[in-house]
Amino acid sequence: MQQTTVYNEGYSVILNSGFSVVAAAATGNEILKESFMDLKIDELIIQLLRGQHKRSINSLFDVIRILLTPADNRVVASQGFGYARKFAKIGIAEALVDALHEGLSSPSLVKQALL
Repeated sequence: MQQTTVYNEGYSVILNSGFSVVAAAATGNEILKESFMDLKIDELIIQLLRGQHKRSINSLFDVIRILLTPADNRVVASQGFGYARKFAKIGIAEALVDALHEGLSSPSLVKQALL
């Protein structure tokens, strides 16, 4: 049996467009951020970052930035800090640093790796 992967060559445009929609929808909206996290988008992001085709999904890094940026500066009202912990537990730091080592460049990627 061949292992099924999330990414296939023909789906890069669909994934990029989907992450663009997620980024636009979640910007400034804690309820939608929570919904996307409940759908385990963090695990999908990590799976794609660890894959070989991350170069073609430009909006992936925007989604990471938006999910981890609090929509409300009041700590109690924002889940951004909780999402950051969840991303940390599943290995986002290593995945982002590995992406930088592989030569990926994106303003959002560099910013997230430094946080």
